[in-house]
Amino acid sequence: VSTMSESTPPIPPDGYWNVTDGNITCIRAHLKIRFKINSENETRYLVLPPNADSSQSSCGSSQADQILLLQIDEEFDLAFTFK
Repeated sequence: VSTMSESTPPIPPDGYWNVTDGNITCIRAHLKIRFKINSENETRYLVLPPNADSSQSSCGSSQADQILLLQIDEEFDLAFTFK
């Protein structure tokens, strides 16, 4: 499924992700994200798909950063770091 669009802005779907360490949930995200990408000749849109892979996300230790890493079609990575 392509996440790029050249026409009218697509409406991003709801996506839900949880990052856990054992039975502890450190991040719970409900996101709808659309990026507008302008180039010289065109405007394109990238939509975060609800099936973006979050398996590389981590809770870290009590002193470490918590990371929500969403991988999109093996082309893009979107990272949120919480301190």
